[in-house]
Amino acid sequence: LLATNTDVDGFLEPLTRVYPGSLEGVRVAVLGAGGAARAVAVALLSRGAQLTIHARRPDQAADVAAGCGATIGGWPPPAGSWDLLVNCTPLGGATARSASPLPDGPFTGRMVYDLTYGPAETPLLRDAREAGCLTLDGLPMLVAQAERQFEWWTGVRPPDGVMMAAASNRSGRPKQLVGG
Repeated sequence: LLATNTDVDGFLEPLTRVYPGSLEGVRVAVLGAGGAARAVAVALLSRGAQLTIHARRPDQAADVAAGCGATIGGWPPPAGSWDLLVNCTPLGGATARSASPLPDGPFTGRMVYDLTYGPAETPLLRDAREAGCLTLDGLPMLVAQAERQFEWWTGVRPPDGVMMAAASNRSGRPKQLVGG
């Protein structure tokens, strides 16, 4: 048996366009405490980020934090406590597209990365963009994961941009990765 996981590389690849190299010293607030939050935590810690897990259920945040060496923060993250905020909750996703995990902000950091994606901007990303943050949704992560999976299955790296073009064409979205 062979196994691999594309979550870490898929998450990091789009992020490196804004934060090339190390994330040393970057304060990151991760919203949520499920499987996606665990993968994101591993990815961020591997790059040297200062990571805080924020979840509505403190016991779940504590479980994720203990598993990776992150700290636990209250809900919502306080203003001025993060440089990068990552939404790993389902809010803004297919079943809760009009919902935001932070309907009242605060958006005082540099960038908001929402792992959800769809045909339109999520309320979280719209509010963050309007507050002056750079924004990134989860479609580039999905595409980066697909590229890694294709390469793993076939041994061939897909041509640059072909999967993003296909995903953008299918969804009717522009190919812009980072907004703000």
